[in-house]
Amino acid sequence: MAEAPTILVADDDAEWRNLISFALQRAGYRVVLAQNGKGVLPLAATNRPAAFILDHDLGDMTGGQVCRDIKALPQHQSTPVVILTAHAEYLPGLMAGTPPDQFVVKTGSTEELLAVLATLVPLAA
Repeated sequence: MAEAPTILVADDDAEWRNLISFALQRAGYRVVLAQNGKGVLPLAATNRPAAFILDHDLGDMTGGQVCRDIKALPQHQSTPVVILTAHAEYLPGLMAGTPPDQFVVKTGSTEELLAVLATLVPLAA
């Protein structure tokens, strides 16, 4: 049986981290959590995520800044990055620089996030 893909989730809000983690684990993914932007790259180095899910506002950095740092690393240039935001008006600004692979607007439901992630990192049947 294939090992579940690892998804690195970064959100400064513990409730959102827990909600996303629960939904991803239930779907069959392995989850690694970061509570701010600075925690992402060290966790990525030791866990080799198949994808990143980043909140737009991570407290210490923006998801866009972390996305740029991730994509600057050769080992993660093709690793999918999804940015979550509760503020759709931020989306045009996130397209500047190094845009993520997908955006998902926070709605309180994880259905759209799971659907987007399934297209980027399918689970083995």
